Amino acid sequence: MKTKISFLRIATNFLLAVMVAFFAAPMVAANPLAIIAGVFIVGTGSQLLSVPSQVSGALYMGLQTEVWVRDIMETLFYENEFLNLAVNHSEYVKNKTVHVPQSGGKPNVEKNRVENVADIERRTDTELTYNLDNYTTDPFLVKNIEELQISYNKRQSVMSQHIATLGDVVAVETLQKWAVTGSTTHVLRTTGGVGAMMPHATATGQRGLLTTKDFALAAAQMDIDKVPKAGRFAVVPTNMFYGLFTDKELVNQQALVKKDMLSFGVIAKLMGFNLITRGEVVRYTSAAANNIRNIGAANAATDCSGVVCFSRYMVSQALGEIMVYLNEGDAKSYGDIMSTEVNHAAHYLREGNVGRITIVQRHEA
Repeated sequence: MKTKISFLRIATNFLLAVMVAFFAAPMVAANPLAIIAGVFIVGTGSQLLSVPSQVSGALYMGLQTEVWVRDIMETLFYENEFLNLAVNHSEYVKNKTVHVPQSGGKPNVEKNRVENVADIERRTDTELTYNLDNYTTDPFLVKNIEELQISYNKRQSVMSQHIATLGDVVAVETLQKWAVTGSTTHVLRTTGGVGAMMPHATATGQRGLLTTKDFALAAAQMDIDKVPKAGRFAVVPTNMFYGLFTDKELVNQQALVKKDMLSFGVIAKLMGFNLITRGEVVRYTSAAANNIRNIGAANAATDCSGVVCFSRYMVSQALGEIMVYLNEGDAKSYGDIMSTEVNHAAHYLREGNVGRITIVQRHEA
């Protein structure tokens, strides 16, 4: 059987061999040229010599998908950079679960101690655990897979919608986990007059406007909870944000935002909160119980939009394994079939809603 030689694949294998040598040579103290030659021969030898090799095919496939995984990692949180503000627990991921050691309770402090010898207390440490969620895309058709391996721009063109959708789903799920539910102290209703934009087209009644006072009340509650003033953020849905400032005030606010905060999407600052906007945040019921609506729940006429306020030191997120699956040369599809998988988790670090407050639209019939 005649074997077709793909010069594009040969070039791709050479580039991937160089990448492997760059990272591997310092660790194994080997000659980089030797590593390049070895990887290149294994990856392309079967093609050049017309000898079938499952080993070379597996190596090539593994190196191929690593390129796509790297691209996903680089752009997964694009336009959702606020996720990087949280405490990163990625290093604590074990078997789809995050395991974080927690220190014991606060020590006793005694004023003007009389006895020189105090009772010795044994600290009891605990462990915070929470599970990763698994997010997968439906398989999709890709043409010219070999050409895409050596062109970052072309890969991004093919994958941009899939990565953006994955990132958006992860972001909304994370906000859902950081938000407060079922509380009368840490879920606040807006105090402004009616006239706010509705959460969706089928909502009825009227909604109270978001005001500076609402953020002042949120800041006061965090002060009561002894939350550090530094590192306070609020993710505000678009339909609530633009009633908060006049155009002139917003321009002035943007001038006050520190440069290092711009990369996280911060566009204003109010009552100590760095404000970030996005189209979708969280929704709540109109009932006094202040319960959050589940993601994916059908729109309800009484839905109310919510602002998620948090301290970056009291919420967490963890990025687990990212996988790219590739079936080359699918006969039925006349191309290559790909799908992607991302494992991610988010949680809060303090009980009693400390470091977390949600401001929800007030509903009026």
